[in-house]
Amino acid sequence: MNQKEFYDEVIEAVKRNIPEELRDELSVELKEVIKNNDIVLHGVVIKAPEQNVVPTIYIEDCIESMPDNASLDDIAGAIIETYAKGMMEAPEVDNLSLKFEDIKDMLQIQVVEASRNMDRLKELVYKPLEEGMVMLAYVVVREDDNGSYRFALPKSIADSYSYDIDKVFDAAIANSMEKNAPVLSDMMSMIVNMGEAEYTNPLKDDFRINVGENMYVLSNSSGVMGASALYYPDVKERIADAFGENYYVLPSSLHEVILVPESAGIEIEHLRAMVKDANRSVVDSKDVLSDKVLMYDRENHRLIEPKAPERSGSERSER
Repeated sequence: MNQKEFYDEVIEAVKRNIPEELRDELSVELKEVIKNNDIVLHGVVIKAPEQNVVPTIYIEDCIESMPDNASLDDIAGAIIETYAKGMMEAPEVDNLSLKFEDIKDMLQIQVVEASRNMDRLKELVYKPLEEGMVMLAYVVVREDDNGSYRFALPKSIADSYSYDIDKVFDAAIANSMEKNAPVLSDMMSMIVNMGEAEYTNPLKDDFRINVGENMYVLSNSSGVMGASALYYPDVKERIADAFGENYYVLPSSLHEVILVPESAGIEIEHLRAMVKDANRSVVDSKDVLSDKVLMYDRENHRLIEPKAPERSGSERSER
């Protein structure tokens, strides 16, 4: 059975496992969705004719949570159960107005690497950043203990409602800073306190850090899409002032970045190897931000991709 045949079989299994009294009311369709880092997932959409917005249940996610010997009916049952739970918990969005004035307070940002998202970016509103990164605007319909209901803003919506893209990102950045403030902690404190280290906000007047540590973790207060906190206005500058020097930025995931003061003396090749190894062995593929280690240049107030120092002939011959 090839991949297409397998997904078709899953759809048929879902149809026959829907309660008999609902089979004539609900349609079941397969939908390919491009997610972060251009990962293509196969979603099952179950909906009644009058429903405009319904949850998409990804077959890959269901399979990942099930034993290897799960049958097609087992997978179908998990999909239907997830659908039912999603319908109970999902916010009411059928009547959601997409006029800018009505969604501007829902906008937030996410940062991704352009080269990893070439297909996805064709459909989305985005803003170019330094060194190949881009900022996306998300509409966060609801964010609470039951989860986050959000979608990346498509170009089609922005065009239909004639959004001013500058205003979109101004609102998204302001909302992100207010609702998901930047937080910074040194790595050693996090290890000693089992991840419960005291965090400090780089934008507060009383911002202080434990100077002298080799690594610091920057995220946001929710811990979700926290790498974007690096791109809040003044955050990079305030951290550089606290360090009193340049620092490296290690893109550990979409959810956080690791900062290493230049004076730590860790070679750039070693930092790059750390990031690449983590991205291939630890970080989920959908959460990878980049393999690229950057440096914040304090004097010129910008992120750059640093070059490894050239070795002398004697150093090269010794290796």
